[in-house]
Amino acid sequence: MSVAINAVADIRPALLDQLKDLRLPTVRECYEDNVRRAERETLNYEQYLLEVITRECEQRRNARCSCRIYWPPSGTCG
Repeated sequence: MSVAINAVADIRPALLDQLKDLRLPTVRECYEDNVRRAERETLNYEQYLLEVITRECEQRRNARCSCRIYWPPSGTCG
């Protein structure tokens, strides 16, 4: 599916929607802070992307570890 972005103002809502569809909650929460950091530190696109994806992976690893430490009787984690 292709999304046409007509104006800069359309980018944020479209990006948030797609991150939600992809189930990337940590990226959704941290991307704006990382954009500002990337601009300050003149990170290139790949460096920025690595930072954002690394945070998502760390959050998922931490969540998996939490599930393994305590497994509720219902068999669900959360």
